[in-house]
Amino acid sequence: MENDLTIRKLQECIKNIDHKNNSNDKYMLKLMEEVGELAEVIRKNKRMEKAEAIKGTIEEELQDVLYYIVCLANINDIDLQECVYLKEKLNCEKYSRKNMISYKWCRGIVPKDIEIKQVYVPQFPIGVGY
Repeated sequence: MENDLTIRKLQECIKNIDHKNNSNDKYMLKLMEEVGELAEVIRKNKRMEKAEAIKGTIEEELQDVLYYIVCLANINDIDLQECVYLKEKLNCEKYSRKNMISYKWCRGIVPKDIEIKQVYVPQFPIGVGY
């Protein structure tokens, strides 16, 4: 990519093209629709195989979900970038861990006193109720 895109810049760009006050319900319904579409392409494991062939893929639906999250933040005057930092601070206190969102962490430079552990994430079959 040519330019890095911050969360704040993304919010600004989307606000310039799509900002309808008093449309919480509309944006929320669109977000739910896109989450459903994301679930479907994840279930089918539809990945973007070649550059710019994004249609009908997990990549496309992730962007659509992000778009409507940003729209909801915009019409509610919420700075998502600030929310990321504030929530990370709460998570650090809750889980007794160091802040993962710092200049160095975001550039892949791990402090020497931090041990990175592989985390096991169980895979559950789709469609099985729990």
